[in-house]
Amino acid sequence: MTNRPIYQTTRDLSNENKIKAIIEPKWRCELKKLPFAYHVDWMAMRGNSPLAFIEIKWRENLSISKYPEYMLSLNKWMRGKEYTNETKIPFILIVHFTEGTYYVKQDNMEVRYGFGGRYDRGDSQDVEPMVFIPIGAFVLV
Repeated sequence: MTNRPIYQTTRDLSNENKIKAIIEPKWRCELKKLPFAYHVDWMAMRGNSPLAFIEIKWRENLSISKYPEYMLSLNKWMRGKEYTNETKIPFILIVHFTEGTYYVKQDNMEVRYGFGGRYDRGDSQDVEPMVFIPIGAFVLV
């Protein structure tokens, strides 16, 4: 197993914190940053009770209407599903698009699987199995 670069920047963390500032008062919870080993970003807590595992994406230059589906790493999706299956705590994907911040809960929705990813960094491991989530499943926060 080779070590991969960590692409998360201070700007990425700043953007995640912008989402955190929106979510916490709206959902009456506190978001706790999870260690990198969890493969998802946050856990939403209300007091000592966990509410959700959360992955946050910031796509300020992408319109929610540009594509019919949102592409996410299958590894992240499966980790979220694994955590939900074990704990019964939902996995939620939150994406900030140009129009606002939207979320989708990983319930029993119909998704499509395929292959895709990023080609702009020259990292062959950025292209991988993906899940394609219907844009119509997203709800405005």
